[in-house]
Amino acid sequence: MYELDVCVDGEVREAWVLKQCPYIRSFWERDGPLLAAAMSRAFPWLRITGVDTIKLQVNEGGGGCFPMHYDTNTARSTREITAILYLNKG
Repeated sequence: MYELDVCVDGEVREAWVLKQCPYIRSFWERDGPLLAAAMSRAFPWLRITGVDTIKLQVNEGGGGCFPMHYDTNTARSTREITAILYLNKG
């Protein structure tokens, strides 16, 4: 399993990923903010202000998964929502 924090706390850490992956760049620059605004209107109590983090993960072979974890720690984060997009060959 390989992981990369592309954007963290609203800041780009790995700009090369955004240059090489137009779909991820589009999500960070345009689609993510549009999604956050729509979700904020639909669920105002969640206080969604934008996309905070983009993390990529590649699993090789069968049965790859992300280990059990907490998506947020209220002492360090104000994250209210986590979205996951799974991509497969084909």
